[in-house]
Amino acid sequence: MTTDQIIMIIASVLGGGIGGLAAIAAYTHGYLNTERVERRKQKIDLVQELMASRYALDPAYAASDVDVRDINRAMARIPYVFSDNPSVIAALDRLISDKTTDNLMAVLEQALSAAGLKQYAVSRSHLARVLTIPRR
Repeated sequence: MTTDQIIMIIASVLGGGIGGLAAIAAYTHGYLNTERVERRKQKIDLVQELMASRYALDPAYAASDVDVRDINRAMARIPYVFSDNPSVIAALDRLISDKTTDNLMAVLEQALSAAGLKQYAVSRSHLARVLTIPRR
């Protein structure tokens, strides 16, 4: 075997190895990026659920079983969806131990921020107010 052939074999093996490692790195990067995007989508969806069903918490609103189920399901998903955000979990813990409007607003504010929606966040006074149409 000549020196050129040995160099060609070594170059082929190294080229294949580097190409394989590059493919693995690209796949892993794509997978992790997809995971991050999906997690953010889950957070946004949950924030939308919370915002859409918060009217059921208004004492003047006669919440139906479906309304109660919707808000309870959304609240129950918070520990799972926001498990990587200690500020949301801490706000939820405060709400669970002391069910006040301020603590609920803190959960909503922290969830908005953790979902990356802080720039779209509404004021605290608007979070607390809901418009409900009475049943006929």
